[in-house]
Amino acid sequence: MNSSSKKVAAASREMARQQRENMREPERQRQADEAAQAVEQNLRDAADKVRENRLRRMAERQGLRLVKSRRRDPHAFDHGRYMLHTIGTNDVVFGAPITGPNGSATLDEVEEFLSNSRDVFERVATDLAIAGSDAIPVRRNDEPDND
Repeated sequence: MNSSSKKVAAASREMARQQRENMREPERQRQADEAAQAVEQNLRDAADKVRENRLRRMAERQGLRLVKSRRRDPHAFDHGRYMLHTIGTNDVVFGAPITGPNGSATLDEVEEFLSNSRDVFERVATDLAIAGSDAIPVRRNDEPDND
């Protein structure tokens, strides 16, 4: 083999190697995209858990308990949904189940409901009075006393 045919053979091998590398590049990019999506999903899940815990504390201060649906099937209509119960009587105050024992409210809806603390306090107090419960919902500091 003369030197020019060796150069052609080397160039041909190099071209074949580059083609193989180029074929692998989309697969590497797809894997990197999947890994980035998994990290983003984990961050969203962590943020939702923090928000859920904050709403649990907010509900407890108002005499309520936040209950999450126990459904594990992500395709179920009530998967990841919530409802609010009174602490004393365990009555459903918000997010009543459509069918079965699980809630139907999203975290956004629960947050909106709990943000109107005066309305919540009045509704819970009325529900407790109707039920004849001795439990008194905890009053938040931002509500004025009418004594």
